[in-house]
Amino acid sequence: MLKLWIEENKLEKPDYPNKMDFYGFQEKIEITAEIKKDISKRVLLSLENPEYLKVRFNTLSSEEIKECLIGSILPDKNAMFHPQKSLWGEIISSEILNVFRKHLIPIYKLRYKEKKDQAMRGKADVVTCNLDDDPFIIAFTEVKTKGDIKKNGFSEYKKDMENAEKGLLKNNVDNPEILEYMYKRLVDEKKYDLLQKFDDAIKKPNSYKKEFHIFMIIEKSRWGEQIIDFFKEKSTELPNLTINIVLINSLNDLIDETYEIILDIAEDVINDFKA
Repeated sequence: MLKLWIEENKLEKPDYPNKMDFYGFQEKIEITAEIKKDISKRVLLSLENPEYLKVRFNTLSSEEIKECLIGSILPDKNAMFHPQKSLWGEIISSEILNVFRKHLIPIYKLRYKEKKDQAMRGKADVVTCNLDDDPFIIAFTEVKTKGDIKKNGFSEYKKDMENAEKGLLKNNVDNPEILEYMYKRLVDEKKYDLLQKFDDAIKKPNSYKKEFHIFMIIEKSRWGEQIIDFFKEKSTELPNLTINIVLINSLNDLIDETYEIILDIAEDVINDFKA
């Protein structure tokens, strides 16, 4: 359903000195109620295991389910560092990589958060892979989600891009720390087919190809080319780097609505898994 809503375009940036790709994603239709519901379902199932939801909510009333979601699972809109927005952005970025790049999502990292209002600890916001390529690909992604211009204007966004690059550089090593974490979670989830690939990646760093992605998810009316000028001014040590610009109308409103819809659809989502 994501492709019904947004479209992808490769952006030509000949004046940028770095060897990197730029892609733009924009809405091609006004978002519908059905698409909003689909996004809300993806967010819910990225934040919590459906099997847990099925057991936890099995004997609860509709109102009790909503209370549990608010109290234990969904991030608080007013929490420090805006987790509602940042987690939403990470989930949408992983879905874009899945739908448009055919990447697998090995584990839903956010299901393992220690606290509902905190981002997942680790060396990358999103880790995905593509097993069809030879060598297979493991992609490390940093995500920045911005609904408005802050007091420092575009300079703050450029700082975000710089920080994203710094975060990804930590994975541009022979044995990225996060691979061991992913391996442990794959053992927990008994995903033995993927487990072998990650085992190979840890033992034989040359057995796979690294990709790096930066996602800037931003309110469309606030977009300005200055945001990515950071990469015009300096070279990067990251190989296979892609800058993904996702422009969404009324982004803050959509994020708020996504979490509101979850409260209404959670019971149906659980029932679907019971069937």
